[in-house]
Amino acid sequence: MLRTDTIGSTSKPLYVIVQSVSKVITLLERLDAQVELTPLEVNPQRYGNKAFRDYYSWLCQNATSICQETLEIETTAENFDELVKYLTESVGNPVRIDYGTGHELAFIAFLLALFKMGFLKKPESAIINQKTGSALEHNEYAEIALCVFPVYLRFVRHLQTYFRMEPAGSHGAWSLDDFQFVPYIWGSSQLMGTGLYEPSVIPNKEVASKEAESCLLFSCVNYIFQVKTGPFAEHSSCLQSLSNVPHWEKINSGMLKMYKGEVLNKFPVVQHFLFGNLLRFEPAPPGALKAGPPGGAKLPSSSTSAGPRKDMSAFSHQPPFVKPTGDP
Repeated sequence: MLRTDTIGSTSKPLYVIVQSVSKVITLLERLDAQVELTPLEVNPQRYGNKAFRDYYSWLCQNATSICQETLEIETTAENFDELVKYLTESVGNPVRIDYGTGHELAFIAFLLALFKMGFLKKPESAIINQKTGSALEHNEYAEIALCVFPVYLRFVRHLQTYFRMEPAGSHGAWSLDDFQFVPYIWGSSQLMGTGLYEPSVIPNKEVASKEAESCLLFSCVNYIFQVKTGPFAEHSSCLQSLSNVPHWEKINSGMLKMYKGEVLNKFPVVQHFLFGNLLRFEPAPPGALKAGPPGGAKLPSSSTSAGPRKDMSAFSHQPPFVKPTGDP
């Protein structure tokens, strides 16, 4: 649903943000404010700054009280503990001092848990645009993707740069992005049907800088330009390949398939994913394993390959785009 509700939308909505969404933003801002209050280790370190472990320890000790104070949710202790665990898992790994798509997935689980608890919902009532006085459809799904997620991105990027965190499981130049994936799905969805830009502008530094505040995809590309040097085609060959795809619709549908194959169907990514009362682990139906992995994913092979290149087949030979009725 979040994907379909971001189609053609900007990350700068004109409508007033609902109170529950505003509370989630405040929560993230509180966590972000603590980052630079954590003294860095001064001794030389090869991978990341070990002070991140101090920050993570602070978060684990204070996440419950901060969530209680900020969100003011009425729920069971079991549900609240599960919610807090998704939040603490969404900032990175304190042992390896790294961050990747598995931690991003934990934040998606945190948001989903808020929906499951009824804290976040999609109201049917309209809201008044303060600038024009006209009534606008209030869409809490879009607010989560376009208002909350940019704040989360600023927060984790702050963590990454301040503590020099490593990418978790990155394939280097063959990665879509060292750290993120979901904003590319929602970001390409934002550009569908707008006619503002063609995919060929993905490697354009000026466009990325100009649109970073209004589009999640360009926000990610702009961040890449800030942290990486050299030719874009060399350090971001996967994104360079996407610039040759003719339509955002094809990129968007390909992103969904790639996310299922490269994140949800990858055991190293999801092996530590937490399940509980809100997000349950349901046993597979009889015979499911005989049918093979979900989504048509290939089982690991013992044969060697030329390298860790991403499977880009999802972006080619696609049928005409049909607007879905619901997606993750």
